[in-house]
Amino acid sequence: MQGIWWNKNHPTQGHSLFSMIGGDAVFDGSSAVDQPGYAYASFLQPRMIAVPDNVGNRSSIIKFHDLELEFAFSKFRGEVKPGDSSSFNVKLKTWFKKFPIPAAELEGYTAWQMSKWQVNPKKWADPAAGLCFCSVIYEGPNEITRNNFGRFAYKIYRVADGNGSPTNHWFDFVAEMKGQAITRFVSLAQDSEIEQMPTYV
Repeated sequence: MQGIWWNKNHPTQGHSLFSMIGGDAVFDGSSAVDQPGYAYASFLQPRMIAVPDNVGNRSSIIKFHDLELEFAFSKFRGEVKPGDSSSFNVKLKTWFKKFPIPAAELEGYTAWQMSKWQVNPKKWADPAAGLCFCSVIYEGPNEITRNNFGRFAYKIYRVADGNGSPTNHWFDFVAEMKGQAITRFVSLAQDSEIEQMPTYV
């Protein structure tokens, strides 16, 4: 799961890039207490998440850094096989730890939609198994399907592997960014300030 992943057509950020690493500490989140070995990403870690450079995205990345948003793919451990699925285990500070409303807002949903999902029987058939409103399905090398509230949300593609080499989706990413005139991404620097990432096209 290592490498750089592309959230294609993200509902609030347009697109985003993130790195996944293996968690080496207990992850006490909103839906579970995960023991080390899970895959995760974090708005707290410098340069782990990057978004297209615009005012809204700069504001968003600072907001979720301040809320200390991190998310673990609880069941993505070791060798992940096609068809494997996982819920998200979300960590936020304050009372949002138990009620991760900002995480739902990041995905373009409201607190009302999130509360409706809690009493929807369909949630038990979702890969998240009632633990979270969001789930992921590993489709095969370099491809993940993201579901929100039991419905398809968007695709996640690995564009660079753990060694930094481009995957088969890299040129699709470059073409998409060029088509939308996106030339710059921003990420969180070591000193918690927004910085410009290298130009991609």
